[in-house]
This record gives sequence, C-alpha cells and structure tokens, in this order.
Amino acid sequence: MPDTLAHICVNVPDAEAAVEWYTDNFAFEDALTWSWETDEGHTMNRYVADESGSMIQFREAEAQTEFPKGSGWDHIGIEVDDLDAAFERIDHHGVVMEPQYNSHSDARVAFIEDPWGYVIELLTALDA
Repeated sequence: MPDTLAHICVNVPDAEAAVEWYTDNFAFEDALTWSWETDEGHTMNRYVADESGSMIQFREAEAQTEFPKGSGWDHIGIEVDDLDAAFERIDHHGVVMEPQYNSHSDARVAFIEDPWGYVIELLTALDA
C-alpha cells in the first residue's frame, strides 16, 4: 500500500459541535471517539470520515478553550506500511514523539516535523 492520507487534526473548543456541523453539512459520518486525562485536564478526540475512509479529527482539550480563528491546526496523519522504516528514511526536521504503540487506535505511531515546523503523524494500523 502506498502512503495515504489518514486524517487531519484540528483543535476546537467543542468537538461535539464540530462533528455535528460536519455531518450535517457534508457527506461525513461520525466515525470514532476516544479521550484521555492529563494533568491539564480532559482531552476528547472525535473523528468524522468520508466514504473513502479519510478522516478529520477534532481535538477538544480542557486546557485549550480559545483559538484565534483559523489557528487550530494540529497535525496531518499519514498512514505508512512500515512505521519504523518510514521514521528512519524521512528527512524530518524534528522528532515530536518516537515510534510507539497507541492503544486507542491499535496502531504504531510517531510524530515528526516537516521543514516548515508542521507536525506529521506517521501511523501503521496493526489490525490490517
């Protein structure tokens, strides 16, 4: 399988409202929900998917409730066949998170920065 777009993540103050707006106005379906607790509070992740499986992830964090309009960009997720090989071969300009298992998505993931400082999540699903 070639590298494919898995999802785009944006930070929002209300993930439920974001899911509702995108499912009401576009051909997206409510796809996935997961959350976790940190010292800063609760973080909720809600996803919508199109018919091809591409998703938008809406992240609502208790510690982040206000964003200047259009500034909620978080990361882009790209699915790769072999996470460790991709992590080693890509000329990344910063490691945000080393490769590791993510139990919420049953995938191995890593986060890197591109030359312009944008964060890219590399992921390999384990259920495939």
